[in-house]
Amino acid sequence: MTAGKDILFVIHTAGEISGGAEKAFKEISIVMKDMGYRVHAVTSPYFSENEILRKTGINVIEYRIAHSYDPRHMLFIGKVIIRHGISLVMSSNPLSDFISSVAAKLTGAKHVLTVQATGRYGDLPVKGAAMKLKNSYMRFYDTFSLRNAAGIIAVSETIKEELLSIPSMPENAAKTVFIGNPVDCGEFSPRGGDLLKKTYGIPEGKFIIGAGGRLTRQKGIEYLLGACALLKRKRKDFLLLIAGDGPLKNK
Repeated sequence: MTAGKDILFVIHTAGEISGGAEKAFKEISIVMKDMGYRVHAVTSPYFSENEILRKTGINVIEYRIAHSYDPRHMLFIGKVIIRHGISLVMSSNPLSDFISSVAAKLTGAKHVLTVQATGRYGDLPVKGAAMKLKNSYMRFYDTFSLRNAAGIIAVSETIKEELLSIPSMPENAAKTVFIGNPVDCGEFSPRGGDLLKKTYGIPEGKFIIGAGGRLTRQKGIEYLLGACALLKRKRKDFLLLIAGDGPLKNK
């Protein structure tokens, strides 16, 4: 690619609270804009970072993909690609990956997808006919996206290994690269447990279980709470600390 090319980021969010993947895409899009690319972003009207993107000069196109593989979404993305002369489309969510893949294939643009988690490709729990059907069509969507991608970014070596181990897709080896999510390790370096205990009034001898992340249904925080309830039947000397924000914070 050369400076001046038009790039489209398809940022799919389920609600107002954006996760790590969406925020990473925001940062990448801003960097690409600073490098001289013309950056466009299709985002949810509820995406909390829309104003920040606009202030940096990125063309924000608000459109709600929601939780649907509706062909109208693919047509919309295709029209955006044609209207703005997009040469590269980037996405990082199973739903937006498939929609972007179809739109890019129909318009001749290249598509690069980012894989943020393992177990995406046909590993859904199979319980009953309905789950078997869901497992089948999710495998089809992901396989289509992977096969037609010009490039695949894995955010961990484990994810890369999983992608390279898919027997039916040996071509993944030539187009999959590992690029870790950008994290300032210095900001999260250990500062000593004594300070933590003093700040939150934690008694000595307590075994601390920590969890950090977005407090939404997708993160499964209720399972952690349930596990701690079971653990409490056997031992009382532990404390659960949860760091994060989201709609489940006050529940």
